[in-house]
Amino acid sequence: MITAKNIHTTTPENITALIDECISEGFSPTLALVFTSVIYDLDVISKPLEAKNIQTVGVTTSGEIQDSEVHEDSISIMLLDIDPTHFKVTLLERNEESAFINSQNLAKQALATFEKPVLLLFSSGVRIDGQEVVEGIKSITENKVDFYGGLAGDNLQMQNTYVFTNEKKSDNAILGIIFNEGKISVKGVSTSGWEAVGTEKRITKSEGNVVYSIDNEPALQVFSKYFGLGDIQENDVAAVIGVRFPLQLMRADGTSVLRAPLVGNKEDGSLVFAGTVPEGSMVKFSTEPDFEVIEKTIEQVADFKETQMQDADALLVVSCAARKLSFGPMVEDEIQGVQNTWNAPLIGFFAYGEIGSLKNGTCDFHNETISLIVIKEK
Repeated sequence: MITAKNIHTTTPENITALIDECISEGFSPTLALVFTSVIYDLDVISKPLEAKNIQTVGVTTSGEIQDSEVHEDSISIMLLDIDPTHFKVTLLERNEESAFINSQNLAKQALATFEKPVLLLFSSGVRIDGQEVVEGIKSITENKVDFYGGLAGDNLQMQNTYVFTNEKKSDNAILGIIFNEGKISVKGVSTSGWEAVGTEKRITKSEGNVVYSIDNEPALQVFSKYFGLGDIQENDVAAVIGVRFPLQLMRADGTSVLRAPLVGNKEDGSLVFAGTVPEGSMVKFSTEPDFEVIEKTIEQVADFKETQMQDADALLVVSCAARKLSFGPMVEDEIQGVQNTWNAPLIGFFAYGEIGSLKNGTCDFHNETISLIVIKEK
């Protein structure tokens, strides 16, 4: 069994003392999941963990989650005592590489490390295309390796997001934990709740995650006109449109994923989304969900427990920053419902994109979604 213990602080200088309080006979942590506000010096956070010989997997956030509580401008850390031979931490900077090639390199490392790997991965970079990250993994693993995670945040500033380890930090990298699936079970489920409205529309011009026109009209103008939003400033796109009115991207297999715009360009009317929106694809608009969605989330999580993962040593939640803004204080009810399902230690963060399983079991990239990951030693 893996033992997990959480610590929380707003004072990085206290981390050493908090770790010392956790360490006891029978508990010697080897891995730390660190979710922190971007306001802190990341070196000050990682150094105490390095001094204790604890490998750090760190991500900046747009809000931190610990057990049933939601925090802002804080540091949440989960300490885990996993056998070091059962996992490997790796940070790969992109440099001149695309997100696709970068994630391919991570997938190759995973397959070279364990006969049957499973991945937790986190990516930095505000304008990164999360779908490219997913497709890069799939192109190497051919859907035979499960993977979960999300995109780092920066309190909705849309300036710089980071991932970091004991040795280095980067605003343009992918950070992965490669687990030996033969020893550690990692499974997940994702759910959203945003409902599609109106008729289908076509993406008439796009490049990757940049959408220029919808039904031959500038994308920014289409959103503004459809929802009566008026003149939207470029840096307000995430808060005004992304949080409330994501696109439903219709897949050929009948499933759909959400795509939230993050940044706009008033000069050409384009929108930068967190993930790929292919030219020629069909989309629908969405409206904000009501609070019944929280009940549906908890029901789906309970079904996941019953059918796939009855026991848990630790829980990880990657939830969209938009859910925190849309639900307000009620978002804690969703988190508490997830934790109560297993009554296990839980940690997580609010992200700019989530990676998790669709209903058909296929891992994909999402926005406006809560992605749950359950970790259990076999």
